[in-house]
Amino acid sequence: MSIDETMDAHFGMISREQAASISGAEDDTAGGKLGTNDIATSRALLEFIAANRDSTQQAYAVNVKDRVYRIFNPLRRGDRPESYRTVVLGSEGSTIQMRASGGISDYIDSAAVCRGDLVFVKGAVLDMKSESLAVSRRTLLTKLASSAVPAVSDFSALREGQRNIDVVGRVTEIGQIRNVAKLGGDGNVAVSDCILSDGAGTLRVSMWESSAAATSSMRINSTVRIEFCSVRLRNGETELYASDLSRVLQFKG
Repeated sequence: MSIDETMDAHFGMISREQAASISGAEDDTAGGKLGTNDIATSRALLEFIAANRDSTQQAYAVNVKDRVYRIFNPLRRGDRPESYRTVVLGSEGSTIQMRASGGISDYIDSAAVCRGDLVFVKGAVLDMKSESLAVSRRTLLTKLASSAVPAVSDFSALREGQRNIDVVGRVTEIGQIRNVAKLGGDGNVAVSDCILSDGAGTLRVSMWESSAAATSSMRINSTVRIEFCSVRLRNGETELYASDLSRVLQFKG
């Protein structure tokens, strides 16, 4: 692939020097470099980065097979139609971030990829400077195994102070998105809420920033999974809190 073709495959978001490095990586697998047919884990990539910090090559084409540690909500840049999001691969203490955009970002939701699932990413770009992964038009992500972290489906099991948990329920009410002033800062943040049912009781979810934005596509009676949320008491009632650090997934059907 030529330098110009490589830059085009990366939506023009890399320099010519980075494109040259990637093009070279596709043909050069000797001397301790990553081969394009190799399949690495997040831990292996971190070890490679640590061992090659002085390398003049800035980027490598890599294939990665690992568990999903965390997924963030999709975001949009300006008026561009395609979304992008951060996905964290690996396990506690050995994780690497991947910036996913376009079809890869959309696939993560359409295939209901959740934290804990095993995925294969073919043709990702390892950026040595940022020590993270990116995707190009040639990158493919495939969900290999559904082994997601279990989500709480019985709301009576929730306790105040629980953090970084996953909860699943059926949407019975959806609030309007509104903007409120940031605490201790300038500007506003999006806020919304919804009510979930577990079949026996209901639970209010307070949603902020990107999680609040997710309510715009929610449907009544749909099933949603909220990852990395927390439990708190408000006016004596248990409430779920989903922030910009959470992820909201609405299942199809």
